Amino acid sequence: MDKVGIAILNEKPDGLPSIGHRATHCNMVAEARKGKAFYAEDINYSCGFAIYTLGLGRDVPAFRKALAEDLVSIKNAAGMEISGKLLESTPRLREGEKFIVFFPLDRMPMEPDVVLIFGNPSEIMDLVWKITGQTGERLRSSIGGIGSTCSECTAQPIISGEPNLSVGCCGTRRFGRLDDNEIMLSLPWKKYKSLIVPHDQGLSDPSSA
Repeated sequence: MDKVGIAILNEKPDGLPSIGHRATHCNMVAEARKGKAFYAEDINYSCGFAIYTLGLGRDVPAFRKALAEDLVSIKNAAGMEISGKLLESTPRLREGEKFIVFFPLDRMPMEPDVVLIFGNPSEIMDLVWKITGQTGERLRSSIGGIGSTCSECTAQPIISGEPNLSVGCCGTRRFGRLDDNEIMLSLPWKKYKSLIVPHDQGLSDPSSA
């Protein structure tokens, strides 16, 4: 299973290159899956939905209206009313200048805010089983089939502080190179350390990690 860390900073990170071009959030994650470490800022983002959910642009009426129209035009919403409801229900980070750092978790230059895990349904099922076996709580995932990498696997777990499961979206499978047999599980760093790391190390007690 591939694991990617994402850190969201208020200042430009030292010692890491900028991605240097415009791309989607899911494509940036795909580059990190291949072993690259870099940062991106608002000018590097080509996807309006990622700009919205990551709080990279000001939520002015004109921007939201244009984004709602885009969702209708690409058939992600059945009309403007539905599109507006979808945007309202989408988890969204607070607006502000951000430097978003991407890296493979096995070579992390800093602690991430969130960890994205990619695997087939059986592998992710095993992780979910391990999580519920330690917490006694079922995962309550927020899934929309749109913005899976930016919204469901980055913004949502940061906001909620809880793991989130995602089945992917058309953008993630096209630009993020998510295979047809893959889904994603995303956890805040604190939860990853307490719930996943102990099993990776063959430990049974999370408090000993």
